[in-house]
Amino acid sequence: MSTPAPLSALADPMALARLQVLLVPVHRDGAEPLLEPVYEHWSQLFRNHHTLRGDEIVHGTQGSPAHRRGVPESPRSRFLPSAPGSSISRAAGASTVQLAFPSQPPSKHLNALSLLRMSAFPLVVIGIGVDDANGYSVGNETPTQDKTAAAQAWAQTFTQVLAGIMPPTSAFPLVKRLVLVPSQLSAADPRSPGRDTPGASSLGTQRASITRSGSPTFSFIRHAPSEGGDSWVTKLLGEAVGEVYGELGELVASLESQAGMKTLSSTLLPSLCGIPEQGNTATPRSSIQSPTSGSASPSHSRRSSGMIRTNSMPAVPTMTRHPSRTLTPGGRPISVQGPSAPPIQSSTISPAAPSPTSANLFKRSSMLSSPFNRASSAGTPAASKENKDSMSVTRLTSAPLTGIAGGRLLKLLGDMYLLTGKYNDAIMCYDEGAEKSRVVGDVLWEALAREGRAVAGIGEAWEGRDGSTHSTPFPSSPIPVEILSHYLSALACLSRAPLPFPPSSTILSPSPQRDSLSLPPPVAPSPTQVGTGEGLLAYLYSALCIRISHFVLTIFAAGGWGSIAVSSLIAHTLPRSFPPLVEDGNIRSLRTRHLALAQLAAESQLTRHSILGHAEAGVASFRKAMTKPEQLSVFVEVVRIARWLEMGRKEAAATREVLKLVAAIVVEGREEHRRLLSQTVARAQGADSSRMDGAAVYGLGVTIPAAVARRKETADGNCGIAELVERICAVLGVDVLSFGDPRKEYEVSRPRENRDEPHFGWPELQVEVIKEAITIAESLPDQLSVVRLCLSALHSLHPYLNQSNQTQLSKLYVQAIATLRRRAIEMGPLPWWIPGRMVLSVEIASLTPNKVPFEHTRAEIVPTDKKKGAKDPFLYNPRLKAVEQGKTVLVANEQVDVFVTLRNPLAVDLEIQDLSLLTSGSPFVTNPLPLVLPALSVQTVRVTGNAPVPGALQVRGVNIRLADGSSAEFLVPIADVSGKKSGSKRRSAALADLAKVKRQGLEARRSVTLGTDAIPVSEDDRQWLECTVVEEQPLLWIKKTSLNHGTVMLYDGETSVIRITVENSSAVPVDFVKLSFEDSVTREAQYLLSDGEQTPQKAYELDYDISKQPVFTWDNTAPLSIPPGGRATLSVQVLGKVGCTDGTIHVNYGFVNRAESSGTFYSRRLTYPVLFTVYRTLECFALDLASMRSDSQAEARQRLANGTTPRSTKFAASSDEELKRALARGDDRSVLFCINLRNVFSVPFEVALAAAESESGSVVTRLVPPGATERLVLPIQRQSLSAELRAQPIPSAGRQYVVDKKKKTADELALERETFWYRERLLEMVNVSWREPSSLRAGRLSLREQSLTTVHLDALRLNEVAVSLSVIPRNNDGPRAMDFVDLHITVTNHLERSLRPYVRLEALPTSSTDTSWSVPAPPPAPRRLSSLPATPMPLPKTVAFDGVLAATLPSLGPGDSASHTVGAILLASGSYTFRAAAEEVSQAVATAPPSICFSPSVTVHIP
Repeated sequence: MSTPAPLSALADPMALARLQVLLVPVHRDGAEPLLEPVYEHWSQLFRNHHTLRGDEIVHGTQGSPAHRRGVPESPRSRFLPSAPGSSISRAAGASTVQLAFPSQPPSKHLNALSLLRMSAFPLVVIGIGVDDANGYSVGNETPTQDKTAAAQAWAQTFTQVLAGIMPPTSAFPLVKRLVLVPSQLSAADPRSPGRDTPGASSLGTQRASITRSGSPTFSFIRHAPSEGGDSWVTKLLGEAVGEVYGELGELVASLESQAGMKTLSSTLLPSLCGIPEQGNTATPRSSIQSPTSGSASPSHSRRSSGMIRTNSMPAVPTMTRHPSRTLTPGGRPISVQGPSAPPIQSSTISPAAPSPTSANLFKRSSMLSSPFNRASSAGTPAASKENKDSMSVTRLTSAPLTGIAGGRLLKLLGDMYLLTGKYNDAIMCYDEGAEKSRVVGDVLWEALAREGRAVAGIGEAWEGRDGSTHSTPFPSSPIPVEILSHYLSALACLSRAPLPFPPSSTILSPSPQRDSLSLPPPVAPSPTQVGTGEGLLAYLYSALCIRISHFVLTIFAAGGWGSIAVSSLIAHTLPRSFPPLVEDGNIRSLRTRHLALAQLAAESQLTRHSILGHAEAGVASFRKAMTKPEQLSVFVEVVRIARWLEMGRKEAAATREVLKLVAAIVVEGREEHRRLLSQTVARAQGADSSRMDGAAVYGLGVTIPAAVARRKETADGNCGIAELVERICAVLGVDVLSFGDPRKEYEVSRPRENRDEPHFGWPELQVEVIKEAITIAESLPDQLSVVRLCLSALHSLHPYLNQSNQTQLSKLYVQAIATLRRRAIEMGPLPWWIPGRMVLSVEIASLTPNKVPFEHTRAEIVPTDKKKGAKDPFLYNPRLKAVEQGKTVLVANEQVDVFVTLRNPLAVDLEIQDLSLLTSGSPFVTNPLPLVLPALSVQTVRVTGNAPVPGALQVRGVNIRLADGSSAEFLVPIADVSGKKSGSKRRSAALADLAKVKRQGLEARRSVTLGTDAIPVSEDDRQWLECTVVEEQPLLWIKKTSLNHGTVMLYDGETSVIRITVENSSAVPVDFVKLSFEDSVTREAQYLLSDGEQTPQKAYELDYDISKQPVFTWDNTAPLSIPPGGRATLSVQVLGKVGCTDGTIHVNYGFVNRAESSGTFYSRRLTYPVLFTVYRTLECFALDLASMRSDSQAEARQRLANGTTPRSTKFAASSDEELKRALARGDDRSVLFCINLRNVFSVPFEVALAAAESESGSVVTRLVPPGATERLVLPIQRQSLSAELRAQPIPSAGRQYVVDKKKKTADELALERETFWYRERLLEMVNVSWREPSSLRAGRLSLREQSLTTVHLDALRLNEVAVSLSVIPRNNDGPRAMDFVDLHITVTNHLERSLRPYVRLEALPTSSTDTSWSVPAPPPAPRRLSSLPATPMPLPKTVAFDGVLAATLPSLGPGDSASHTVGAILLASGSYTFRAAAEEVSQAVATAPPSICFSPSVTVHIP
């Protein structure tokens, strides 16, 4: 026998066919207590029997011997299958009785339906108690006197239990049994013994022994065996059901009597009523009197559930005992209406079903008429004639079936045949009864008859099943379509049924609000809702809607109509093919179930909305006429169906009503409990009840003379109500926060948290639901739920709550928390309820410039010559940039400021009790910061702290704790560029995938889509704000300086000294001091250098001005140490530069020589700004270089500056005489350096032009008045630079990869380089200094602005091969005409290699009219590798030469000289000019030959 999980009895489509058996525990005073495991064990044995076959039912247990022989001499044999002509259904062995085991009896106000809906009441009540004898065995069959007394006590106890659960006038149960079970469970399996065990055969023996004892009243007591309980329970149930058959037969006999038919037709709701048993020693179950008709008081009618007994009521006959129940009228008197409309045809539900074939699994036997041809609703004459010919209902009853009573009697017969498993008989009775009720307009009874007809059709289909798994779509199956048509016809009839107890009726109706478990409403009820019986009709209508919905749902779950669907309807379970509910919320499982539901809808051709629509029809506005428990049960079924069908919004709407009803029932029950408890205490203490009522207004306190005691409030049911609220909010998209779920990690940098998430759902509906939930929680009261709901509303719905609502919620949850703490109610940690991103950013404040530590290596402080003047060749060094962008450096034991930007998204002020930092690595001590964050604001607050120990420190985020105790940790990782790009790509890919799939309904929620497609971010990918905490550092500050207001006023080129006194204010000594400087001139030069638009010469000048002529200079080679609290004076030399406006002195200091030394150390920088005012005094311009020749000394002296200019004898040791002597010593290796100086200032200056110490050391001085210009001339030596130096490129001023914009030839490039290097040599040779005569101020002028032309280059550059010519007369009187002179040619090699010169003498023409000299000279001879003389040149006519004019000299080494002498006679007087030339006749292989070199021309005057 299978044991499927039963569903709710209210939603059971086969509820009318189930015989209810109520199990109750029975406890007797003085007996052994009934343990819960024992009761659960035996009750489960009973509940395992869902059906009983006909051969398992014990028949005729109380009938006569004639009845047992098959002769129907008693009405009790009416429903026995063995009775001849009593039934046309199957044999007794094939009939099956469906059993139901309700957990509680029906509500008392439903007793008015005791006859109309007999299946809704327990026909059998089985009590379970503990057997004092602990079971029995064979041989101990006769009870002793003690057992008789115990049986009497048990009988009284059981009667009292029945009186407590059933109304005193109730006619139910028809059969009762008291089962006394062993106190201990058997170690062996109770189902292991077979039917032949000794205990199994003792059921009838025990009953006979009790009967023989003379106490037939105790015949309902049974003793359960210790073993074989399963088979024993089966026989016990068979006996009880057999006795129910007899009781139903007697009831029908009473109904068929004339009085019974009259009572059936007298009122709308006739009912069964119990009467006291005569001769019963136990307490009678009822004590109803027999008042005259119409004299019943309202109180009496209310107490008897509206069933008033009159003298004309027929008593139900019994065989051997007095009458125990009677038939009573109830409800309104009959007012015959017109015939109702025909029932709903199947064609209105679905298309016509196809004609059945032999393959139809549910085709009825040809021996019976087809149910689709049965005149169950139309009642045509042809159909009636066919039914009379085939089978008449007169064989089922002998009563006259006329008028209202006929239809009702057939309906009741159908109910009894349905309960006894005779579905064909039930169908016949229901069809005839419904038709007769329809004709006379008895719509209520017609409705119940048609409902029974539908249930009987299900039972008939179940009897014809063959176990096949084949299913047919619902519209194509005639049987379910017919059954549904009967259901809908019953529903239509119920909607037109009149009120059972109209206000004008003289018969008082029962009050459902009074007889139910709920309390009266706080307001006066409407007369149309209370006392009219509208609640009974509403209950019948709602229950029928739920059953119709379950009927269609079962067919839907089975994929169509078939054996699976019918078996599920009989067992009242869902088929195994129906996908189970997903409890864990797995997205994949939810989608799989949704696809399965779609497949079932396609197979059954039923839609989910149509299934739920039947159930929703039962929760219309008329539901308010029902009691709260009835409304609750109906809404629970609607919720269950909606959840099975995955209709979340419908489920949430129904769950809202469930929540309201549950809360109202709980609140009213608690108030009633408090009231009764207060009254009980008051009566026990003898206090005045009125005073007690006044003291118990709030339901908790009672007045005691000494003190007032407050009892602990009960919280039973609060958790269930909270779960309902969570379910509603989950469907509507409201996140309900939970205690113990602090949510302590929020990542600020994630894309999901960086933006405001779109809200899902209908905001107005969500707000309304939250308001209702808070109101319910306050009424319970459930302070925990109040806190959760208030915080959840502020968290999820704050954009849709105005300021007043948010303020009210914020105050309400604070009051609830205070109540919880005051009453010591345990609660977990408060969840974090602030929505969105509260922490926007975390930034560590930069240290002040004088406190920032800089990291250095010890190699940087080692003085090496190689490092002097070293420059980084890269203009943008990536290594230095990496160092600059490194970790933040903090100093141990020094305060650090961290700025946290907070956002308050709420419209109320937010009180933060503690705000601290989340760090890892080196410890960091934070000072807690309390603050109040204004409403709807963004504020930046400062958090202070310090790191006491050096090491690595990571700032991960912020920890915030509110005033209510809730806290959260906000993680703030660093979002680098690569992380942002990768996250953006992942999100774009996810959104692209989402766009490909269209989601509907609740699947479109953001929680579902993101929960499915979100890509988790690994913790290893996150980067945090990292800091390096260095050891404690010294701290210097400037005590005083030698400047006034930090300003320096200088002349151009003047130097001065700035003295700065510093003091060590820390406890760490200073043993390392280094100064660095900045100025405006350097910044401008660096800007021009970084521009890259300068020529190489200009770039070099800018770099030279920065490095070789700095504004600030500090020379201190001695180590400097400053102890803690000590002082030191630093002297810095400054140079005045025109254009310098400001500068900065940086004092870098630190403590290097620590006990624990490493390869690096840290220094701090003290900055002192200086303002400059530099005046331009002297200007240099017109640089010139003039050659000095031996034959032009007079002209040179003439060109010398005039002697009228005053000279100073103190400024320099030189004078004009010294200059004259220098000019007199001049030769071809000397050159005159000339420069003009202009005084642009208002005072005179003494200027000195001096040569370098390595030169002659000459000095030329001048006094330059204001506005005057002086030219200074100084002889210097011509210079010769090596070829290697001349070939070097111009220094790039620290830059690399400098490319010229213009392409230059090799000659141009060589000339440019040569000019640059000769200019540098010239500037090194001379310098210009000045002095102010009226003071001691002095300085130097820079000549680097002067340029060097090619003419200047030729003058300064020493020839590579020096050729000189001298004319030496042979007599001492000087040269005369016709005298011999020697022309002496001297060649000196200034090259760095050997040279073999070829020299020749040339005569130049004396005048322009001398044609002999006008002959152009031949082109120079080609370069030769031999030493042969060149072609002789033409000789002048007035000169006679003695010797060879051209000759090849021997090879000359570097610096060697050679000479060649040629004699000549000057034949006439006049001027003769001679010139010598030299060239190389041989060359090295790899060296280019020098050009032809000429000597200076020599002119000889002949008198």
